[in-house]
This record gives sequence, structure tokens and C-alpha cells, in this order.
Amino acid sequence: MYLKADPYVAMLTLNDLNPDTVVQTIHNLWDLADMLLMPEDEVHFHFELTDNDIISGPKKTVSSTFIARVPSLADLYEIAENTESDFMEEITTGTENFQELKELFEALELEALKTKDLDWDQQQSVKSAIEKTKEQFANMEKMAETIESITEQADKHDLFSPDLLDKFKELSDLVRDVIPEDMLTNMDNLQESLENMDMKQLQNTLNDLAENMNEIEQDLDRYLEIFKRLQAEQKMDELQTRMEQLFAQQQSLDQEINQTNEQTDRSTLKRLEQEEKRNLEEFENLKSLMEEASELVEDYSQKTSDDLSELAESPLTEQTKSSLMETMQNLSQQNLQQSQNSSEQSLDNMQMMMQELMQMQQQFQQETVAEMTEKFQALMQDMLYLSSQEEQLRSEVKSASRNSPRLREMAARQQVLQDQLQSIMNQMMDLSKETFAITPEIGRSVGKANAGMQEAKNKLTDRNVSQAGENQNMAMEGLNEAALGLFNSMQSMQQSGSASGYSQFLKMMQQMAGQQQGLNQQGMQLSMGQMAAAAQQQMMQQMLQKQQGLRKSLEQMMNEMRHSGQKGMGDLGGIGKEMDEVIKDLQRRRFTRKTKERQQRILSRMLDSQTSMTQRGFKDERKSTSAESTVAFEGPGGLPADMGQRQSLALQALNKAINAGYSREHQTMIKRYFNSLSQLQTEQKSMETDDEK
Repeated sequence: MYLKADPYVAMLTLNDLNPDTVVQTIHNLWDLADMLLMPEDEVHFHFELTDNDIISGPKKTVSSTFIARVPSLADLYEIAENTESDFMEEITTGTENFQELKELFEALELEALKTKDLDWDQQQSVKSAIEKTKEQFANMEKMAETIESITEQADKHDLFSPDLLDKFKELSDLVRDVIPEDMLTNMDNLQESLENMDMKQLQNTLNDLAENMNEIEQDLDRYLEIFKRLQAEQKMDELQTRMEQLFAQQQSLDQEINQTNEQTDRSTLKRLEQEEKRNLEEFENLKSLMEEASELVEDYSQKTSDDLSELAESPLTEQTKSSLMETMQNLSQQNLQQSQNSSEQSLDNMQMMMQELMQMQQQFQQETVAEMTEKFQALMQDMLYLSSQEEQLRSEVKSASRNSPRLREMAARQQVLQDQLQSIMNQMMDLSKETFAITPEIGRSVGKANAGMQEAKNKLTDRNVSQAGENQNMAMEGLNEAALGLFNSMQSMQQSGSASGYSQFLKMMQQMAGQQQGLNQQGMQLSMGQMAAAAQQQMMQQMLQKQQGLRKSLEQMMNEMRHSGQKGMGDLGGIGKEMDEVIKDLQRRRFTRKTKERQQRILSRMLDSQTSMTQRGFKDERKSTSAESTVAFEGPGGLPADMGQRQSLALQALNKAINAGYSREHQTMIKRYFNSLSQLQTEQKSMETDDEK
């Protein structure tokens, strides 16, 4: 096997060949570490095989040449972009296919309504629809794998910011879970009804499946729109990261240029010239990237788009390009002093460009978050107002009798409120195409409110006052839950636009670890068996109260982390389970060796979680670096369901704020309102936990 890597050629021999075997597999580790390969370097290699013909002489076969290329940062982004193009094509095709399936099931349902029995052709059409649906299930799995591949490569090579990486992971999870929960059941029901020729069940199932297809189509359309926004964010990230890398490369090159003198070897100057040429080519690529990023962000921030275009054509950009060209020419002509001056000028210009790009990226994030926050606030206020109107109607219904002539008018008012809710739902649907922050939990809460209003209207029409009141309570509960979900999502979105919030959770974990350490010390005293029985019982009671308190603090922290979108925080669930076991032991007034071991594992896992948080926090603050130079590829072408129960006093205060015209005081009141909801929720959960114990 021959290796060709300019400036030298090397030959390696594979010694494991068996001359007596025609077909064989050889495993050989080829270590290229000593070659000190850099991004964009190529290794050309081929294989030569000589037979053992001793009569007419050995004959040699030479394979074709293979190329192993170390990808640059630009290559890695290009690979990710190509995979993203594949995903966009897959999701677009998937949307079209599910649209066709919806129309097919609707047509089959219509045919089923017209006949008592399906003929052979109609049965085959249903079976064909089932097979096509199963094919789409497989395509959805492929789609999820594509987006997971993007995420894995981006995480491996630090291509995306932590926040952007989390968004891609969330998109992957959503795509994998896009199939409605009842769809598989509907598929089984369809198969069963076809076999039994149960026309009534067949019609109902076909209708349900058409609804399933419509739901999937809407979800895929939503994910496609969100993906386009992610691509805009990604392009801004890429631009900043590649500019930082180019600056670092020029800085390193500048140091070498400044060390040159009259005695510097010509070959060294030639190498520096080639490296500067690479930097110039990358800078020209970045100029094109600015124009590309400008087009992608235009739909989300016109100002950022205009700023990027202006920077691409600015005098600063042209001066930077000229300085790089001058440096390269001066090195070629051995004008050392001039090359040092132009190189320094390049660095200064690049630094200014980096600062401008950083400001643009921050501007883009702040602008988009501010715009989204405004939309969330408007939705939340509409929900709160609608909830107050529903409660007012509920009070009137409560005081009305079954024979009240006003029930018809109340039913009409309930319809008006439901129409208003439908308008809110439409706004939420539009907003869900722009952000992940409209969670399925929020959607279910709004659906709960809508169902409650519908049933309340029906019961009022039937003069069932008591049941109507219960349905109205359900509607208010759903609206409160949805509003709380919007508030939590809005807070999480605002946090992700700046800091990740890891430091807060790290501090909480440090405090809990200190408390757990104190408990473990008390456990050590118990395990020594030198205390009186009464003293032991008293100490275990104290430990029980402290451990329960720690368990509640851990649960609260986990809830807050989920609300803020934090992931990868260590084994917090495992810590909770270990605490539960320790609590059970202490409730039974026993402290065994296993209890002591559990306490030690709790502390150990807490410390591990601190480490996890610290590392993640560091990653959030890191600056992206170039790809590992050891990565090679073949050839250039080979490359939140929380429940919120409104309290009457809080409602009164909230209504006053709303009626005051949405002032600053109103915003403060809303915050207090939600804080009270969260506190009540925590207390209720604690009471439930205590009751279970």
C-alpha cells in the first residue's frame, strides 16, 4: 500500500495476507497522527497486490486511487446543509403524501356510505390505503433519523450553539412523535372492520383516519416553517463561528510573519503565502455567506438582513480583502516589512467585522424574542380576559334556576365566548409555526377549554344548569392552564435568548448537596449504634423531615428546569428515587446498611450532577472552535402539563388590572397571579405526596 501526501511518499506493507486464500478480509489500523494533517489536507492512496506465480513471474495489480480528506469547518457546515436539504425535501414530500392519504380516506368513506357491502375493487382500495399509510410510517422514521443525523454531527463538531442544538433535538423528537396516539388503533380497527365487513365501524374508522392525516399534515407543515427559522439562526451561527476561526488562523499566521527576516528560508515564505491564500479564499466565502444569511433572515428581521448586506459590500470588507491580497503578494515578493504591516491591518479589520457580526447576531436574537414575547403576551391577555368573562357567565348560571327564561340568552353568550376562543386557537396555530414554545400541553389545555364551553352550551340549551356549571369550570380550568403554560414558555424563551439559567440551578444543587451531606453525617452517627433508643428515634424523625424537605426541593427544581427547557442535568430522576427509598426506611423507623449506602449514592449523584451542570454551563459560554483534524471522509464528494386553579381573590385583582388598560402595574399583577398559581400547585402536590405516604 502506497501513501502519497505531498511533500513525501511512503510505502506500507500488509503482512497478514494468506497466500493460500483467494478471498480474505484484512483489518489494519492506519495511524495518520504523525502526518500532522490539517483541515483540507488530502491523503491519496492505492493498493498494489502481487501474486506468487514463480513460473512465468509475479504479476502486479494496482487499484484505483482513493482520497481521504480532512474536512474543514466549511466542509462540515456544507455536509450539514446538504443533509438539511434532504430533510426539507423529505418533509415536503411527507406533507404532500399525507394530504393525498387524507383525500383517499375521505373518498373511501364516501364510497362506504353509498353501499351496504364493499366489492372486491373497493376492498383492494382500502387495503392499498393501509399499505400506503404503513409506508408513510417508515418515511416518518427516516425523516426523524435525518434530523437526528444533523444534530449528532453538529454536536460532535460544535457547529451549533447549545440553544440551537437543543432546538434541533426538540424538532427530532417532535417528528418522531408526529403520529397521533390513536392512529395505530384506528389502523387496527380499519383492518378488523374490513375483515368483518362492519360498514358502520368502517365508515367511522375511515373518518378518524382522515382526521389523523389532516393532523399529521398540519404538524409537518408547522415543523417545516420552524425548520426554516432554525436554518436562519444556524446561518447566523455559522457566519460568526467561521469568522472567529478565520481570525484565529490569521492571528497565528501573523505571528509567524512577524518572526520572518532576511535569513528566513524561501520555502517557509512560500508556505506562509499558501496559508494566506487559504485565508483569502475563506474570507471570500464568508462574504458570499453574508449575502446568503441576509436572504435567510429577511423573513424574520429586515434590519438584520439589511445590515448583513451592507457589511458584505462595505468598505471595511473590501479593505480586509485587499489587506489579505497584499500580504500574500508581499510574501511572494519577499517584502517582509510590507507583509507584516498588511497582515496586521487584516487582523484589525477582521476584529471589527467580528464585533459587527456579534452585534447583528445579538440584535437578531433580541428582535425575534421581543417579537415573539409580544405575541405571547397578547395571547395570554386574551385568554385571561376570556377566562374572566367565562367566570362571570358561570356566576350568573349558578344563580339561575332550571326554568329561568335567561338560559337561552346565556347559551348564546356561551357560543360567543366559544367563538372568541376559536379565534385564539387560530392565532395559536399560526404562532406554533414560528416557535416550539407553543407546547402540546398548551394545545391540550385550550382543547379542554373548548370542549368545556361546547358542553356548557349544550347543557344550557337542555336547561341542565348544574352540569353546565361543571363544564364551565372545566373551561376556566383549561384557560388557566393554557395561560400558565404560555407564561412559562415565554419566560423560557426570554432566558434562552440570553443566559441559559444553568448557574441558578447549579447554586440550588450545591445548597441541596450541602444539606444532604449533613444528613449523611447524622446517618453515620446512627450507624455507629452508640445512641440511646429514644435519641435514635428522635434523630430519625429529624432526618425524615429534612429528607422530605430535600425531596420536595429537588422536585421543585426539576419542574423549574423542565419549564425553562433545560436538559442533560445529570441523573436527577435517580436521585429522587433514592431519596424516596430513604424516606420509606425512616418512616419505618429503621436505618440499615442499605439506607446508609443510599444516602451516599444520593450525595454522589448530586456531586455528579453539579459536574454535569458546570460542564454544560461552560459549553454554553464556549466559543466554537475548528473541527478535529483527525476526521476524514472519502473524496471531496463523499462528503408542559401543569394545572392552574384560579383563586377568587387573585381573579379579582387580575380583573382590576385588565380593566385598567394593561399598564405596567397590570403586568406586575399578572406575574403575581401566576406566582400564586405555581405556589398553590406545589402545595397541592406536596399534600398529595404526603397522603400517598
